[in-house]
Parts: sequence; C-alpha cells; structure tokens
Amino acid sequence: MDVLVRSYKRGSYFYVLVSHWRFHLCRQTISVEEGDIVRVQFHISHLMCNDCYATKSLPTDPASRLKISIESVSARGQRFLVWLRSTGEMVVFRMNTLVDMLENLDIHDPSHRTRRWVPYPWWTHRRASYTTDVLEMLAKWPGQAKNDETDEDEDA
Repeated sequence: MDVLVRSYKRGSYFYVLVSHWRFHLCRQTISVEEGDIVRVQFHISHLMCNDCYATKSLPTDPASRLKISIESVSARGQRFLVWLRSTGEMVVFRMNTLVDMLENLDIHDPSHRTRRWVPYPWWTHRRASYTTDVLEMLAKWPGQAKNDETDEDEDA
C-alpha cells in the first residue's frame, strides 16, 4: 500500500503510519523527505524468517514470520527497496497483533492468544493495552515497563 512519509518533532525522524502501526525510517538507510509517498508491503511466510522485522521475536511468535519492505524513489531520484527491522522488545507484541490482523483474526479480542498488543476501537477513547501475560511480564521488569512508543525508534 502507498503511504505518506511523515516527520516527528520537525524532522528529527521520519515514519510511515499504517492503521494502528507506526514504522520509523532510518535517515541513514532511506533517503526520503516529509510528504514523499512510499510503498509499504507486509510479507508473511509460513515459517520463521531469519530476517524478520521484529528481531527479538520468539520462533512461536507470529511476528517471527513477518517481513516489512519499503519501496520508492529516493530524494535523489533513485529507486530503492529497504527491508525494515526493529530490535525493540515491545515491538514483538505489536507485530504479533499486526500479523493477526493480516490473517483476519480479531485484534480487539485476542482470546487464547498470548504476547499481544491490544488496540481498542477509537470510539472507546481507551488507550491500547497488552494481553495479561505481557502485563505480568512488564510488572517484573526493573524500573517499570518500557515505553513502547520509544522502543520502536530502533527501526532500520
């Protein structure tokens, strides 16, 4: 799908937004400007990928089967194709949910699924949360839970 490149904090970094998911674009890897259009593609395999987007995913995570590519023409006029990767820990749970959505599973009610980020419909005015297993794990992390918004800053 073709999406608009956006910037955050007056160009400190660029990102693309696809539904509930924001993907950061590394300026050293991708030569884009705010307002450019790029093609984002999600690639789901049947087996775990060594070069999946969420590098910290477990073999049992749906995220371990997901690759994400960005394709467009650079600011210099050259075509490029880049595979995104993220080393963030919280990204795994978000990507598990993204794979659920791409496979037509209900993302607002992840019954019997673990390690998920749970977005609520916008009209509920509730913030997204996580499945109980993730919340219990976060409670055990030293220094409280990591902020999943800043955890995504490690995209390539």
